[in-house]
Amino acid sequence: MEKITKRQMYTAMINYANDGKFVFDTDEGEVSITADEIVAFAENEIALLDKKAAKAKETAAKKKTESDAL
Repeated sequence: MEKITKRQMYTAMINYANDGKFVFDTDEGEVSITADEIVAFAENEIALLDKKAAKAKETAAKKKTESDAL
């Protein structure tokens, strides 16, 4: 199966909240998402959040060390 996009995952979450089924529609038909795919998606998103937070800390530290001309 091809990579599941964020849009597809969020659509599946909405469908789950409404119907109790983790599915999304494609041109080929309805696709079900497994628990393993949900876990992998969530772990990847957490890793991206951690990376973004680390980059923000790095940027903030760099700006703090730069002296202000005024």
